[in-house]
Amino acid sequence: MKRTIQLFAIYLLISFISSCGGGKSVSEIKLIPVKSGEDFQYIDKQGKIVINPQFSEATIFRNGLALIKTSGNEPKWGVYF
Repeated sequence: MKRTIQLFAIYLLISFISSCGGGKSVSEIKLIPVKSGEDFQYIDKQGKIVINPQFSEATIFRNGLALIKTSGNEPKWGVYF
């Protein structure tokens, strides 16, 4: 009985964690932010640079948008699409 409860608890935990992704699976992510020196760039799944290094901060694209912070003396936050 104790083992059944443990397995059920693990199943619930895995179900909860997998539902927290906002519906996006790893296979749906097309561009990945990667730090290159001081700035971030975006690469595709094959490792090819798609967006050159130019951001001091960068997030994964969601619904075609990514939150970024520009580099330079007066950095600003914005959305890249």
